[in-house]
Amino acid sequence: MLILVKHAKPVVDPELSPSRWRLSDEGRESCGRLSAALRPFAPAAFFTSPQPKAMETAALVAPSFGTSAVPRDALREHDETGAPFFHTEAEFAQAIREFFARPNERVFGAESAQEALTRFTAEVEGLLSERDGTVAVVSHGRVISLLVASRTQLDPFEIWQELTLPSFVVLDMVQGRIQHLAASV
Repeated sequence: MLILVKHAKPVVDPELSPSRWRLSDEGRESCGRLSAALRPFAPAAFFTSPQPKAMETAALVAPSFGTSAVPRDALREHDETGAPFFHTEAEFAQAIREFFARPNERVFGAESAQEALTRFTAEVEGLLSERDGTVAVVSHGRVISLLVASRTQLDPFEIWQELTLPSFVVLDMVQGRIQHLAASV
């Protein structure tokens, strides 16, 4: 089984790249609820994006399951290097809508949606093939949405909109269906 976990809420700092944002107090506090919500799915292994907000989320949740999280570079968010900082949620949402609508173009940063999906999927499939039991991957909204959409044929933008900070999707990679979606933890 695969659990895709979207990290907890970070401190948004327009002076830093989002890839360097750390968790907010609220984000750290929500990790206890996230652990409780994940308990029925009994994750046996945790892997995480190397970005601080994901690593911190994983570090606060994984010990509840008697394990620690292993960072893997390919589990990072889509490379948004060069993208502007959006000052409103509407501007940001429009950029994300374009990102999903034009998957083969680099419309938002240095990596296209298709490039991010290929990288992320290969890593996730590798992790699943190497391990028995439930694997939890702590990562980011765009790459999680891309993977879920690629397996379920759902709209990636709609998935992205549903995922809050934190949230998770239990995905059946073989059957191509969502077994559980905890959009608000």
